Amino acid sequence: MPIAANSNPGMLKSLETTIGARRGRMVTRAILVIVAALACVAAFARPARAEGSGDVWWRINGTTLELSGFEAGGYSKWESNTEVFTEAPWKEQSASIVSVSVTGSLAPFSINGWFEEMGHITSVNLKNLDLTYCVDMQRAFMKCTSLTSVDLSGKSFAAAENVSSLFQGCTSLKTVGLRGCKAPKIDNCGQMFAGCTTLERVDLSALQASDVSFAFDMFSGCSKLLVADISGIGGQVDAFNLFGDCTSLVGFTFGSKFAFDAGDLGLRDATWTSSADGKTYATANLPSNVAATYYIPGTAGEPAKPVAPVGKIQLERLYNPNSGEHFYTSEANERNTLVE
Repeated sequence: MPIAANSNPGMLKSLETTIGARRGRMVTRAILVIVAALACVAAFARPARAEGSGDVWWRINGTTLELSGFEAGGYSKWESNTEVFTEAPWKEQSASIVSVSVTGSLAPFSINGWFEEMGHITSVNLKNLDLTYCVDMQRAFMKCTSLTSVDLSGKSFAAAENVSSLFQGCTSLKTVGLRGCKAPKIDNCGQMFAGCTTLERVDLSALQASDVSFAFDMFSGCSKLLVADISGIGGQVDAFNLFGDCTSLVGFTFGSKFAFDAGDLGLRDATWTSSADGKTYATANLPSNVAATYYIPGTAGEPAKPVAPVGKIQLERLYNPNSGEHFYTSEANERNTLVE
């Protein structure tokens, strides 16, 4: 709108103020639009689901410790922390807990020492436990002396770096389900199963942990261990006393990137046959960085031989109406003779 030269100065000042305010609001709106757009971009860049949490909701229902990742009636909140180790609050009532159940989706950053020395626990239901973002798993089940089995099969350990002493001292543990568990970032698995005196078999073939630094005493004291597949572990590994006092061991599998000093493994003196080349090796001469199963022939450690495929066989069925008998044969001559 054109303004006359002799216009009132007060009116001009008021108009300038109005225009300035409008410009300010326009700038503010533009900034908000830009911020909203950036937020949308960031949202699309993130995974669809939220990452792990330090919040754990828990309660004791009878003799069962129930855990969840979200608030529910009757649950208490515990803010777990990965930087500073704090004792899990349910430890104070450990004497009354005989089972553990994850009742709602739970994705913690750490389970360090969660059930350590809870000697009355006999079973755990971890179906809803998401370990994808869990960095620290050390001592989670250490000295759970009544626990007989743990099934973590198919779970992702994508962020896990430390699984040392995970099951150490679980003297009643007979089976551990770890099939399909991938843990590419693991650095320390020292004493992972040390002192599991009833454990017979372990399969860590799926770990894909190619840069492990520590595996010392990993199975030391596992006196009933028969077979161990650790082909999923690689690196320049400190494997001192790996199989110390594993007096029943008759077979084990290493991967092609597992570097070790055979004299440090703690293996009993024996002659081992290699599945890679069929040769036999004394304990002190086991080769490093070779993918193979080493076993004592005729024992549970010997790999199963592949079964040759069976071809199709045509059978002829003959029926005797007088006796009600059925007769089967694959031979044409035999069939013809009986028919005659």
